[in-house]
Amino acid sequence: MMSKQVVHSSGVPSLSNGPGVLGFRLPWAFAILLLTTAVAYSPVLVFGYSPNGWDSRYHAIIARLFSDQLWSGDLYPRWLMGMNSGLGSPHFFFYQPLGFYIASLFSWIGGPTAVPQLGAAIVLLGFVSGVTCYLWLARMMPSTAAVVGAVFYLSAPVHLFTFLLMGGGYPTFVAMAFTPLCLLGVELFRERKWYGLPIISLGFCAVTLSHIVVGLMFSGIPTVYFLARSGWRRGWLWGAVLVLVACGVGLGGSGFYLVPALAYRPDAIIPVWTLLPENFMFGFPSRPYLLLFYKVVFFCYGGFLIAATAWWRRSEARASVDGNMVITCIFLGLATLSLMTIWTRPLWLMVPVAAAVQFTPRLLAIVDLCLAGLVGSFIASLAAQPRLPRIVFAACLVFVGSALVGAAAAAYSGAFDYNALLWQQRLHYTPDYRLFRPLTVHAALPADNLGLYYGPYSGPVVPLPPHVKIEKGDAQVRVLTWEPRRIILNVQAKSPGELIVGQLYFPGWQAIDALSGNRLPIAPSSGQGLLTIRFPTGNMRLHISLAPRQPEYEGVALSIFSFASLVLLALASRRAMHRVSVPEHT
Repeated sequence: MMSKQVVHSSGVPSLSNGPGVLGFRLPWAFAILLLTTAVAYSPVLVFGYSPNGWDSRYHAIIARLFSDQLWSGDLYPRWLMGMNSGLGSPHFFFYQPLGFYIASLFSWIGGPTAVPQLGAAIVLLGFVSGVTCYLWLARMMPSTAAVVGAVFYLSAPVHLFTFLLMGGGYPTFVAMAFTPLCLLGVELFRERKWYGLPIISLGFCAVTLSHIVVGLMFSGIPTVYFLARSGWRRGWLWGAVLVLVACGVGLGGSGFYLVPALAYRPDAIIPVWTLLPENFMFGFPSRPYLLLFYKVVFFCYGGFLIAATAWWRRSEARASVDGNMVITCIFLGLATLSLMTIWTRPLWLMVPVAAAVQFTPRLLAIVDLCLAGLVGSFIASLAAQPRLPRIVFAACLVFVGSALVGAAAAAYSGAFDYNALLWQQRLHYTPDYRLFRPLTVHAALPADNLGLYYGPYSGPVVPLPPHVKIEKGDAQVRVLTWEPRRIILNVQAKSPGELIVGQLYFPGWQAIDALSGNRLPIAPSSGQGLLTIRFPTGNMRLHISLAPRQPEYEGVALSIFSFASLVLLALASRRAMHRVSVPEHT
């Protein structure tokens, strides 16, 4: 039986709602993506999350602490009580939580570290990135072409090798699984689908909750993409405003995380550096081997975009693909590569918030999307070729093979090396490597001088700090409850004094005697910044808690308001469709 052909708004035949060029219906497309993910990510399936990647040392620790607290009943573990040898850390007041919620789904996977559970989450997210990319591309090209573009995206060298295996950038990898959703929403919006704008909002919210820096880089892409796709026809301004509003609603949806993170910035060490020349392409590299790889990728991607421009000039290619899509991807890709170079540094310095990007090769995450669109368009232009099945198979083989070569290179460089003693010590002392540490800490914490970033510690045993210590006075203390953000002590004091609780001070900690209702003074100690409480004579039951402050309530209110606005946004988009000039979708 012949399938019904669907004509997209570009006028290009598409078979995404029926059999594709090779008969790929939607379930088969997902099955192919699942198979290619299993092959491309097979080293991760075998070895787990690269334990020796640049940031793996950190993410594997906080993922374990996050999942342990989550499954013990702490629905949003902002305060990691077990960090810093049990002294705690305000880590998730500042760090994006979505990827660690996903990793917590696999906490049942064995092992004391989070390396296996992060590996499982990575494979899942790799498949999700392929699916979201496919759903975006399938709006503009045959299903087979969309599958090939998605295979490129999930196995791209920057996506897998650089950001994940070598860099250990798990949050960046998570964000790249959701960026195609924003572009899918733009395409649906152009097709007069009422749910296009809400998908943009949800996609951008997911990106922001995965990695705020990727969200910052990607913040203007949906609007620019819509403008390029609209061709500046009648109604382009109103449509661009709606897309921008949709991104704003998505940003507001992340308010429960973002508002406290911004409000509490003065209270902790935030890892934000200036955009030094060494962080640009063709600058002055401080890490020559890493930037050498980025330069190779830069020139390969640039050559690919130039070749795509030359290919597009062929008249036969223009007749068989969505030309506006090709031009948009070439333009965005070349513009993004240009922003990575040292010569654009003055432009970056004009926008102070851009310093959060820190390292301009992060922009390659956007270029990967552009190249996925061009790969799919090229395959679509070959629809009439009798050898298309072989071409498709060869292309997928090359993309997956490049992912495996990258994994082999990562393994050769030691990314998968696992030192059992080192990880035992890391899990015992749980260092924060001075990231998001409260500013009231002025002395070294137990793990600071152990050198656990590069190798195991071989010196004398460093004892863990006690839960409670009487600093002054005569008193007996018994710990009744020791939970994240909630500690209960029974104190019998024969004289006034001070006690030190083994948790780092952070604004919001309070101590109340449940027997008398009195609030006891609490302050950071002079050295390590531990909770110091002055107590009077008598029997007390101290309830010590890190109570939510106004920014946390404001953030939750903003998220609730934003998600409620999605309904209004959907209704408004339905009413406004007649004002947006887009071709009919038949």
